Amino acid sequence: LILARPWSIRDRQEEHLRLLALMRAGSGLLAGVGIPAITKFGAATIISIIAGPEILGYAESARVVAHPVLVLGTGLSYVLGPRIMKAAIARDRTAARHTRVRFAALIAAAAAAYVLIVGPQWAGNPMVELVPGAYEVSWLVAASIGANLLMGPLTLVIQEMTAARKTMSIALVGAISAPFQIAAAATAGITGAFARPLSWAVGSAVRFAGYAPVLDRWYPQGEDPKT
Repeated sequence: LILARPWSIRDRQEEHLRLLALMRAGSGLLAGVGIPAITKFGAATIISIIAGPEILGYAESARVVAHPVLVLGTGLSYVLGPRIMKAAIARDRTAARHTRVRFAALIAAAAAAYVLIVGPQWAGNPMVELVPGAYEVSWLVAASIGANLLMGPLTLVIQEMTAARKTMSIALVGAISAPFQIAAAATAGITGAFARPLSWAVGSAVRFAGYAPVLDRWYPQGEDPKT
């Protein structure tokens, strides 16, 4: 027991350090996901105040029609997420870039096909009957699909940032993007229902712009580790 005691203390200390690291990573992820979610709610409230609840209702109807693009993005992240996390852990810039390009190509192709079917108001579009409010404003559905196309890859990039142990950067970038998204929503007096997808697009663009330099510094410059 005397000989075992130092090892037991050491094990408890290591376990405590691992727990602290996990808590720090978890808090960063929680803030990084929670802040954008709260910001979306705030943006919707601002649009409702400025443009009226009816306009927000049209935007929400369009969001429902456009939502399958985000669902596809989530599904793709489950397939490609482990690959990009493995690349981030190995600091393999080429593998990470190839995974991002593959993800972007798949979701862009699917979104393009989807917008051709449900974007315009025509006889072959089943959503016109199912969600008529989405088509009260012309091209609102197409704009919402475009905004979701920008938001879709965020899940994959967040997985990459997590593997690179940059969870606090996820939270910081999320906080920085919030005022830009709110400002876009505040244009509802001019843009009307389009303020909703505009706020999504602006928030996503700012987050991508914030994540890019963090990831660029994470990967070694020049040749990848495997080359």
